Amino acid sequence: MFERVSADDLMSLASKRHPPPLQVGAVLVLDAPGELDVGELRTVLQQRISAVPRLRQRLQKVPLGCGRPIWV
Repeated sequence: MFERVSADDLMSLASKRHPPPLQVGAVLVLDAPGELDVGELRTVLQQRISAVPRLRQRLQKVPLGCGRPIWV
């Protein structure tokens, strides 16, 4: 089963074609005592990114006449 791009997604794509572009950002606050172990941080992020499936997907165009793009 596949998921078609939503109306909100289409609006975001349309806004990227003309100024001002839509910007999405995030801030990661790391508040841990001592040294930050980058390897451990990378491992934890890789484990937890599965909780946000959209971050592992991209839009795929479909043939003309087959509807809106799909998330793959």
